[in-house]
Amino acid sequence: MDVTIIILNWNTCALLEQCLTALYQAPPVCTFDAWVVDNASTDDSVAMVRRGFPQVQVLSNTANLGFASANNQVLRRAGARYALLLNSDAILPPAGLDRLVAVLDARPHAAAVGPLYCNADGSFQASFADFPRLGNELLQLVGLARRLYGRYYPSHGPEASRLERQADWVPGACLLIRMAAVSAVGLLDEDFYFYSEEVDWCFRLRQRGWEVWYCPSVEVKHYLGQSARRSSEIALWNLYRGKLRFFAKHYGAVQTTILKWGLVLYLGVRSLAALLLTPSSWHDPLAWRVYWRLAGRMVAESGVIITPGKSPAC
Repeated sequence: MDVTIIILNWNTCALLEQCLTALYQAPPVCTFDAWVVDNASTDDSVAMVRRGFPQVQVLSNTANLGFASANNQVLRRAGARYALLLNSDAILPPAGLDRLVAVLDARPHAAAVGPLYCNADGSFQASFADFPRLGNELLQLVGLARRLYGRYYPSHGPEASRLERQADWVPGACLLIRMAAVSAVGLLDEDFYFYSEEVDWCFRLRQRGWEVWYCPSVEVKHYLGQSARRSSEIALWNLYRGKLRFFAKHYGAVQTTILKWGLVLYLGVRSLAALLLTPSSWHDPLAWRVYWRLAGRMVAESGVIITPGKSPAC
């Protein structure tokens, strides 16, 4: 088997059907098996897959396990040369998987490759980024990073995205990885619930001498953040939590503590600004209460957040 495809889903039945339809209407030349891992959806997702795509294997979780744990369920079983992590809101183009496989086949030191993403209307979507650093994270918090480095920072914009190239990290919405590399560095780290887990994975790959590539000849339509959008406060919490865990794991206590208090200050200022400057903030779901709760939670739970465990072995 060339590729094990792992499609992660949470309450995106219509998009999941589009994703699977695109895969089987123009199937790749390479051999593959496909799995849907459903994170306790309350819509018709699981029934739709079993009814319309009986060739797809389904894992139906009774709780939302997050990105890393859910994908790891299949990665532990995968017997193919490669695994494709594919979100239900990402639509592969015809021959897209074959092109990604060709990139890794041609480069024995390449562990992972990601495509060019576009929005639903065909417009550009950032597709690869540099690893986070403390100075750059603080610049983003004070609103200067994109003024200094461009609107897509820390990702790369359209000009830099035209050519195939090595990258620091590529998003997990459509990420093809070599299973030999997974055996070498371990599975996705389940200390990350949602956000930063693919950053950590690519960082660990680079530490062990593997390469990560970006391939713009494969253009994937990505309906960005459809699951996360359903619970924006939770999504924000997981975003900041993931950043702190990444820093704690790779950069040490001093940098992590500085980032933590930078985030607390940022959230406090956002809360105050929303309260004083936005008349509708009392009714806005992302208003002063949300930022205030997030700041308080970050202070209260920071000891748990920044105490990473070990990455699970393959």
